[in-house]
Order: sequence, then C-alpha cells, then structure tokens
Amino acid sequence: MTNAFVTLQSGNALIRVPVASIRYLESRRHYLMIYTACGTFRIRGRISEWAERLSRSGFVRTHRCYVVNRAAVVVVRHDGVELTGGTRVPIGRRYRAGLSIP
Repeated sequence: MTNAFVTLQSGNALIRVPVASIRYLESRRHYLMIYTACGTFRIRGRISEWAERLSRSGFVRTHRCYVVNRAAVVVVRHDGVELTGGTRVPIGRRYRAGLSIP
C-alpha cells in the first residue's frame, strides 16, 4: 500500500495523510494520538481498530497503548523500540513474542 492515505480531522479541516508518513499511534483514554511526519493529530477512536486497519501497511502493535510503523523502527530492545527521531515506544510482555521487526 505505497499510495495509501488516511483522512484525519484537524479542527474544521480534513487532511489526507499518507500512511507511510505515520510513525506511531498512542492511545490516551478515548482518544488516539497519531504521530506523523506532518505533525500530530488527536482523534477519537480505538487503537485495536486502527491496529487492524494498518496491519497490512506494515504496522505492528507493541503495547496495549501503542502501534508503530515497522519502517520507522531503528532499534529494537528488550523493553522498547526506538523510532526515527529518537522517540522510544515501550514493548509490552504480551506483544514481545510477536514482534519480529527486520
């Protein structure tokens, strides 16, 4: 899905964001923070639905609150992954076994 886009609302505007530009998603209660190369978006939604939606585009769940883009991963450690730009995202025990990032 190299030409895939998602449409996100920012204020009163709808913005088409390339899926490849999404670095990671973070769940905060009933909201999702979507961190992209274009900026950060806060939307209402469930991380499980977005994890399923983005799984075919190379995204993997690393924690109950995080989904990361495999292409943005620089280093995989026992307790987390480091993404481009230096951001660290935790790896939960439940997701560690299924995390096979090349």
